[in-house]
Amino acid sequence: MSDVQQELKELMPLALTVVMFAAVDNVTRMMTGPKLEKKLGRPLTEWDWQIYWEEEANKQECLAWAYTFIQLYRGFLARETIRRFVWEEEG
Repeated sequence: MSDVQQELKELMPLALTVVMFAAVDNVTRMMTGPKLEKKLGRPLTEWDWQIYWEEEANKQECLAWAYTFIQLYRGFLARETIRRFVWEEEG
């Protein structure tokens, strides 16, 4: 295998990621754009889309933290239930 072929082989996953990101961006713009334009009352600019993607990332981060908190809380509740069972009901 030549050096060029090896480099192409290594770059293909990156190229696929870039293409997928562009596809997701375009589909989102087609599906979300008209609704957002209607709410704003004007056509969207690139700045608006940057804000949209930043807020979408913030939302995903918030949801991830909420999921983590819920998992920790469930673990705490299970631990507290077991603790009460051992200390209060068993003996």
